[in-house]
Amino acid sequence: MVLWSERYDRDLGDTFALQEEIAAEVAKALEVTLGEAKRVRAPTLTPALSDSYFEARELLRSGAIPCIQSSAAALERIVREAPDFARAWAALAGAKLETLRLSRTDRARLAEDAREAAERALGADPSMGEAYAVLAALEGEFFGRWREREALLEKALAAEPNNPHLLFRHGQFLVSTGRVQEGYAQQARAFELDPLDPLLAAFHGYNVWSKHSKDSGREILEEAAKRYPDNVFVWFMRLNTSALDGNFPQLKCCEKMARGSFPA
Repeated sequence: MVLWSERYDRDLGDTFALQEEIAAEVAKALEVTLGEAKRVRAPTLTPALSDSYFEARELLRSGAIPCIQSSAAALERIVREAPDFARAWAALAGAKLETLRLSRTDRARLAEDAREAAERALGADPSMGEAYAVLAALEGEFFGRWREREALLEKALAAEPNNPHLLFRHGQFLVSTGRVQEGYAQQARAFELDPLDPLLAAFHGYNVWSKHSKDSGREILEEAAKRYPDNVFVWFMRLNTSALDGNFPQLKCCEKMARGSFPA
């Protein structure tokens, strides 16, 4: 079944303008309400810089430490060449935040780097919701300052109400404050908007497994594992469900795959 079909004849030099135009048309076809969030056009980039940006974004999806570090390094090169590119600054802030989450050293420096990148993103585009989400995570070093964090997340969603990762982060926050049902609902909505994202599939699969149907949850996780055989988030959630199910043969397999993503 074809849900959307259209032809576009444009100059490929402005990749991001084309991407936003197509995304808007797809959203209309799928009846996804875009709201009143401002859509600020990205600066014109060279094809090489555009490719580097998308490659860095893809590396972030893996969840593996070396990939996140490579993504951060690539994004740092991009913002040096295109200092007004808000989305690259926001992505860099996210990469620094993930590095901070996984690091035991240099945490103060990493937190400052993430904050600076988020602020640079907002300086270039005040409606960059992803940057607000990073600042929310940095409040109280992931714990405490709940009201401040929630206000920043609400600001992020007001700017980009249909951004799946912002919905996911908001869901995480709701779960952490005891609003589990609301949090899982937000993460389910994120998965519906982007069912091919491994992070969203991993958490939604686990949520379904834990609260609704173990079989359905396992099915979501197994499908994600087939599509992303090296993804850390997917294997971590499969590891959890296998352990709690007492499925020891699968547990050993998942543990081996998860360890392979975190080299010593």
